[in-house]
Amino acid sequence: MSELRYLRFGPFRLDRRERLLMRDGQPAALPPKAVDLLIALTAEPGALRTKEELLAQVWPDVVVDESNLSQTIFVLRKALGDDDGQWIATVPRRGYRFSGKVSADDSAAMPAPAEAQGSEPNRRWNRSRLVIAAAIAVILIAAATIAIIKLRKRHQGDAIHSIAVLPFRPLDEQRGDRPLELGIADTLITKLSVLPDLIIAPTRAVAAFVDHPVDSLAAGRTLDVDGVVEGSIQRVGQRIRCNVRLLRVSDGRAILADEYDEDASDLFVLEDRIAQRVADALDLRLSGRNRRDLARHSTKNAEAYQLYTQGRFQWNMFDQAGFLSSIRYYEAALRLDPRYADAWAGLANSYSVIGIYGPLPREESFMKAREAALRALALDPDLANAHAALGGSGIFYTHNWREADEELHRALASDPNDVDAHSLRAYLLQAFARPEEAIAEVRRAHEIDPTWIVPRNDLLKSLFFARRFDESIAEGRRAISLEPRNRFALNNTAFALISRGQRGQAAQLASAALAIAPNDARAVSNLGVIAARAGDRATAQKQIETLRQLRTHGDWRTDYEIATVYAALGDNAAAFVALDDSLASHYPFIFEVHIDPRLDPLHNDPRFAPFLAKLGLDQR
Repeated sequence: MSELRYLRFGPFRLDRRERLLMRDGQPAALPPKAVDLLIALTAEPGALRTKEELLAQVWPDVVVDESNLSQTIFVLRKALGDDDGQWIATVPRRGYRFSGKVSADDSAAMPAPAEAQGSEPNRRWNRSRLVIAAAIAVILIAAATIAIIKLRKRHQGDAIHSIAVLPFRPLDEQRGDRPLELGIADTLITKLSVLPDLIIAPTRAVAAFVDHPVDSLAAGRTLDVDGVVEGSIQRVGQRIRCNVRLLRVSDGRAILADEYDEDASDLFVLEDRIAQRVADALDLRLSGRNRRDLARHSTKNAEAYQLYTQGRFQWNMFDQAGFLSSIRYYEAALRLDPRYADAWAGLANSYSVIGIYGPLPREESFMKAREAALRALALDPDLANAHAALGGSGIFYTHNWREADEELHRALASDPNDVDAHSLRAYLLQAFARPEEAIAEVRRAHEIDPTWIVPRNDLLKSLFFARRFDESIAEGRRAISLEPRNRFALNNTAFALISRGQRGQAAQLASAALAIAPNDARAVSNLGVIAARAGDRATAQKQIETLRQLRTHGDWRTDYEIATVYAALGDNAAAFVALDDSLASHYPFIFEVHIDPRLDPLHNDPRFAPFLAKLGLDQR
């Protein structure tokens, strides 16, 4: 059916040429790649289309991974109302097939008027002209195809598939405005993230260059992107002056160089113009929706926008003080514009992270995060970071795994480059005891933002959870060589060394972590597990008492870590008591019980399945 223009299945009618899906006569809201995927699947109904085939057909000339395909399948199924596989069937580990009945639909084809058909000689003449025209068309198409192939080969190394928008610099170093400089970069990152087949380094990745500016090309190489947008900006009275360049990292060539001089009240106009110029310079094929998204504004209040950029700037500091400060800025922005969806989403993200790391009470933080995310989505249903915040709430607090799964799929469908959504999905897959898929998500997050420490650390733990101990040790040693004071790397490498029976080396790393932070609960538990496995019950019990003292000082990890030591001692009853205490205190990472090798001794205990049932993971 690949040659047919119109296909019909159920209430749907697919126009393959216009790439349009209709349902009962009304257009279905689908992103372009979802339509392309539907066209690929319906070309051979019932036939298996492998993941490799679909990736090559739907994303030609662009390197993407399977997560893009799975997210697009999810979006397509939602649009088709396909909850039971009526239309699209998954073939595990291989690919997908279109399982519905498809028929040709030529209802749109109009017969030629009678007078145009003419006599038999005229018909023969018309056929001859059609044959000649077709032959000419074939020749022209062949020539054009050859030219395009040659052009692609010539410029294959010049293509830009990923960019970083660096913090803008002040024209006058004595009159810098850091929130404005990072704020305009952050806004451009958000706008450009809607562009098809383009990877955008997230704001957190470029925020490191605010206080430590480097050569733009060097920053591009650090971030592993093809191109960088650099700019300078300055307020001069009621005017904003701005210079912008788009550089190709491979050769330093300036693909775009523009100057702007706008009224200070027209900052939105300035951002729209820059985003559109970058898209044009990259020669991207934009749909009408893409162009509308480029010009999207969540608020028209310039003062609220400035407060929001201040909040984003503080959030990207990624520490407790920054999170609390960001909340104050977001709330100030919302007082000026209560319908500011991005500010609600920012508030949701700040409360979500505080729910994990503090300092506010966990229950209060997660409830506020959920409320803010729902407010954001009521105003803008496509906000990726708001969907991600709801997904995080399902993982870390409510244990609503189905909701978390759906929300993270929606987040990645809206923005495939959302690092937080990829990281959160890795946690969800760990909860589902699917460690290899979790590793793929962590690697994807690291590819998008190679500077962010969280995916780098999460890779160590993900490899450990997958029982790939040697790889976890190798990655851990590499991380420690780069950051000798990285306690997460020290402790996770110790986990893997213990599992390999190398208790002496593990003890050295745990001791190094304690030298950096004497109250490190994971380092204490590591020493306790080492002692337990060596048969030194007295020392193991001593480490448990140390962990109990840390619990009185508010360390939220201690109950779970106590359980790992009791498991090593073979005291399953005490281990389950500690796990119940951990669950009662809303330990955010309690789902790791499903996959943590340190708790393997508990898996055959009859109390293990009921504990998973408390988490809603017994069916997983």
